Amino acid sequence: MSASIFKDVDFHPKTNNTEHRTSEISERDLIVRRGQAFTVTLTLNQPLNGEPLIITAYTGQHASEDRGTLSVFSLPESINRSPTAKAVWRVALDGSSSPAEGLLKLAILPPPETPIGTWNLMVKHRDQDRHLATLTVLFNPWCTDDAVFLDDEDQRQEYVMNEQGIIYKGSGNYIAPRPWDFGQFEENMTKICLKILDVNVKHEADPADDDSARCNVVYVSRVVSAMINSRDDRGVILGRWSDSFWGGTPPNHWSGSHEILNKWFRSDCRPVRYGQCWVFAGVMCSVLRLLGIPCRPVTNYQSAHDSNKNMIVDVYHANYGVREKRTKDSVWNYHVWVEAWMKRPDLAADGSYDGWQVLDPTPQEKSNGVYCLGPASVIAILNGKVDLTYDTPFVYAEVNADCIDWMVNKDGSETQFLSDTKRIGQSISTKTVGTRKRLNITDSYKHKEGTDEERTVFEYALSRDYSEADGSEDTDEEEEEEEENEPAENGENKPVVNGGREGTNGSDGENVNAVVNGEREVPGENGAIEGTVGNEENKPVVNGERETGENGEREETEGLDGEREAPDINGENKPVGNGGVVAVENTETFGTSGPTDVNPGNASTPNEPTTDDPHLKLRFKEMSKPRNGKDVRLKLVLLSHRRGNRPVSININVQAMTYNGGSFQLIQHETTEKSLPFGKDVSVPIVVPFSAYSKAMLHSDSMKVSAVVTDTDIPNGTYLAEGDIVLLDPPISVSVSGELRVGVETMGQLVFMNPVQEKLQKCTLTLSGSGLWREPVEYQISDLKPNTRIIIKFPILPYKAGWKTLMADFDCSLFRDITCSCTFKVMH
Repeated sequence: MSASIFKDVDFHPKTNNTEHRTSEISERDLIVRRGQAFTVTLTLNQPLNGEPLIITAYTGQHASEDRGTLSVFSLPESINRSPTAKAVWRVALDGSSSPAEGLLKLAILPPPETPIGTWNLMVKHRDQDRHLATLTVLFNPWCTDDAVFLDDEDQRQEYVMNEQGIIYKGSGNYIAPRPWDFGQFEENMTKICLKILDVNVKHEADPADDDSARCNVVYVSRVVSAMINSRDDRGVILGRWSDSFWGGTPPNHWSGSHEILNKWFRSDCRPVRYGQCWVFAGVMCSVLRLLGIPCRPVTNYQSAHDSNKNMIVDVYHANYGVREKRTKDSVWNYHVWVEAWMKRPDLAADGSYDGWQVLDPTPQEKSNGVYCLGPASVIAILNGKVDLTYDTPFVYAEVNADCIDWMVNKDGSETQFLSDTKRIGQSISTKTVGTRKRLNITDSYKHKEGTDEERTVFEYALSRDYSEADGSEDTDEEEEEEEENEPAENGENKPVVNGGREGTNGSDGENVNAVVNGEREVPGENGAIEGTVGNEENKPVVNGERETGENGEREETEGLDGEREAPDINGENKPVGNGGVVAVENTETFGTSGPTDVNPGNASTPNEPTTDDPHLKLRFKEMSKPRNGKDVRLKLVLLSHRRGNRPVSININVQAMTYNGGSFQLIQHETTEKSLPFGKDVSVPIVVPFSAYSKAMLHSDSMKVSAVVTDTDIPNGTYLAEGDIVLLDPPISVSVSGELRVGVETMGQLVFMNPVQEKLQKCTLTLSGSGLWREPVEYQISDLKPNTRIIIKFPILPYKAGWKTLMADFDCSLFRDITCSCTFKVMH
């Protein structure tokens, strides 16, 4: 047997990964981006002369040159390949090589159209061959020829490299920023994301075709959209939109993606219970960023679900203010999807529809037989091009459908009282690049409401034949009844009306005024509580010595002097929220002006009363910030424009609501009679005691306050006012002290005070953060008496350098998942 020609190989994983911006993923495994060369040093036992060095790259079990999953190339180039060969790799000899001594420093280039995934390299010289390397190839947003190229380094850092982000929840009146840990570079994430591709139904049906199609970002993003939900495949998350999350984790408890993905991976691809839209979107962002696709979560407030695809959402009200009629159409307080950046040559060769594309992993409707959505071009949505793939009509309706409001009368008849063109698609939001500010991107989805251009585009969209372009299909009625999986209809998901303009005349000439909520921001309180420094034990301090504080408060153990601030991109510090909400209120509502959005876009503004209906104007006004644990106080303000005293009957209902428009429980109902003088405000106080709403709000996201005012002196004299209330969390804060370094333990502290006159039981604290803990850490906390403040100290042992976000979740018998966070820099 002849001696081996090959002496040694070094594929320089640390150097290559650093140059390919994948060192955060691994410094051991070779992970490269297509369209960029990487270096392999091959040492031979003899000089390289005469015969060429032949290298073969292949992926999958059915590798083929014609499919782009096999490439044979050589040094010097001497391969006579097929003219139909796709994705041809190249190799060049680095100038520092010494062929005469058998030292070959090879620069190997996978082309920009290379299918992503796991590749193997084999090398052959003369009659001998050997395995050269196993590597992972990802998309490359730094490569101008890659379909995901993004020409802005700050955006690449934000949308590909940033492991922390913000997902906006709440409602259009109360925009709530929720920190989310994408953790795309955590342990096993490469294996997890490639596993997602390998178990998708298309790969199982035709693995050769699926492997080849992974060159196409449109295809890959569509597969990921389907695989994040588990509705019809071995997807990652099982959705549920009910009050019971038995056998799983409530969606509000999740703080990041890695725990979910890792749990799915370790369980042999069994779905993780449970998720809702922001969880689906957060997890999908993590997968896309790992694969190299720039992406961001986007929240659409007043988001329509147009089930019958007519660009109209029908909203029904009963004549006493509580909806009764069941409908497949719905309006969600908010809905979160994903935008991904890519070229769309399948839509236009000139790049007209390149850029941000909507992808939605929440299982709402089928697209080409599968529960997925997109990619739908945002530019196409803006211009009403609903005949373009994929699922553009559905997304267009989510942001721009018209609403028709109907009053369901006592005899079962229905009367149309409002046709609203402005309600749907409010304050479309995402995180600003490099900061924690909210960016309003509504202008990128639709033209300014109320303009001729917006109506022209809407009429154009209605005129298009989108029966073929819209891949969504009607879901089976029986299938939709599966509460765990179907968000669009769970038996109680009745439409939400909020933020609509004032009522227009219906068939009877007059009926209803809808309360209008504007777009002015009022910052929530961060509730930082000062204290002292004490216990140095490296474990959580839960049952320490108790001291009586000011105002009768009782303190446990040590205190805290505020919440850590988060970094701006230039190193400046910006305050981090603590899980509260930013109230966006009517100009007449209690509160002070808040920070201005970076791009206010065409955010709605309060509609002033008009003379279209001269009879009665209604509005709600908050008397104080609505905080969980406190009584909610507001008032209904009525203004009559009819001369003389005017007797009216007022029915007020307060309902606990889910965020997707479902009515969970009636909290309280009251009726009263008033006599309205001409031209003077009359106020009806509304108080919702904590004791009345506490149990219902454990399983709900907001309160719906509605008032039906009836003037019996005029025919059909019924008026409606509605408003959403999202409760601020009780004050909670978390911080760390001193300089943090990799491998050096430090202490963090969390402060919380029981705000109610009841004992808090079943208390738990969950801590998480990529680079800080490899898995979430949960502590059991002793019962917390009324007016007692607790300070919990806990150890942190960072294992990665850079800016990191610590997230804390406090859960107990009366308050679910109160969250806070702090961001800091970990040094090497």
